[in-house]
Amino acid sequence: MSDNSAPEKEKSVFENLCFGISVWKQNIKRMFSDILHSFEIKQLEKRLEQEYAALGKVTSYHLEEHEDKPAVPSFEMTSAAKQISFLKEEIARLKEAHKQDA
Repeated sequence: MSDNSAPEKEKSVFENLCFGISVWKQNIKRMFSDILHSFEIKQLEKRLEQEYAALGKVTSYHLEEHEDKPAVPSFEMTSAAKQISFLKEEIARLKEAHKQDA
């Protein structure tokens, strides 16, 4: 009787070990996924700040040249504004996707 229980016990321990390793792998994958996702959002936020700075420089230049006259949107202004809009939408989309995955 002890001959039958020993292989079952070994099999049970091996199955538990395999299950534990698979859970560990899933957790590691999730951790790396979260890290990469956070890195991607931080890079987009950094790019957003650069676009805000570019728009500010163009606006500052216009104010220095034309004093208080309303600014006629230049290519640089519209380009920066469109990029800002795109980056905001992309950041919001990525955050929402990450929230749904969690």
